[in-house]
Amino acid sequence: MPEGPPHMDPHLTVSGGLLTWGAGQSYSRLFKFDTTGDRSIVVCDLCESWEQPFPTTFLIKLREDVNWQNLPPLNGRKLTAQDVVFSLQRQATPNFPNAAVLSNIAEFTAVGEFELIVRLVAPDSETLEKLADSHSRIVAPEAVAVNGDLRRGPTVGTGPWITSEAQSDRTSLLVNPDYFDDQLPYLDALDIQVIPSESTRAAGMRTRIIDIAQAGFPEIADATDRFDNIEWTGISNPAAGVEIALNTGRSPMDRLAVREAMMLVWDPEGWNRDFWYDHAG
Repeated sequence: MPEGPPHMDPHLTVSGGLLTWGAGQSYSRLFKFDTTGDRSIVVCDLCESWEQPFPTTFLIKLREDVNWQNLPPLNGRKLTAQDVVFSLQRQATPNFPNAAVLSNIAEFTAVGEFELIVRLVAPDSETLEKLADSHSRIVAPEAVAVNGDLRRGPTVGTGPWITSEAQSDRTSLLVNPDYFDDQLPYLDALDIQVIPSESTRAAGMRTRIIDIAQAGFPEIADATDRFDNIEWTGISNPAAGVEIALNTGRSPMDRLAVREAMMLVWDPEGWNRDFWYDHAG
């Protein structure tokens, strides 16, 4: 990956070096994205089922077979709804970097050991996507209590990977033998290294020293055109990127003719083709 994480606390950084590529993979989420098909869809991760009886209320039932990793201070104890509520409330702490993801959620309430209620400020069709967001990692209260935060760890989650080493330039992950999905993961270990140089990452891919690398669309297009042994996959993320909106409450955008003229001049399909290689929403 091009850049390492500033520290190890998933609620106190937006770093992809931690949340996507690094030790953040030791943590689970309440929901996750299934990216095995043509489009990413939201499915349960720590949850078993959910229902929405009212536009602003979600009832979520947790899996009962999830344990924290067998490392101190959790030592393999069972995950509870109280853990999930603690973690989501912590993430939503005002001024925390990832609080905005959950800003439309008014309340998290544990109901018994394995059920929780999520109440919204207003109806939001993207609520499950926000709970599946890579920033919405579920952390344990005992782990936070060790140092007051998780900047220096301990990194103990319920995810498929156990963090065996976490440095600013390298993360080593080992398979979690007690992971609740006994079909995953498919590998025994991951060694993730920080390589800032794009050309060095590209050379590592060409020579097969590196198995997987993060790259932008221009680099992917160039590499796949020049080298037959490089394959790539793209995952659509409709919640990310640039959005353009018109304020129809102010002049001149309140006039339909002006908005129509702008759309005639703009070429969003061309932008999508030229800049995002037909991967924009």
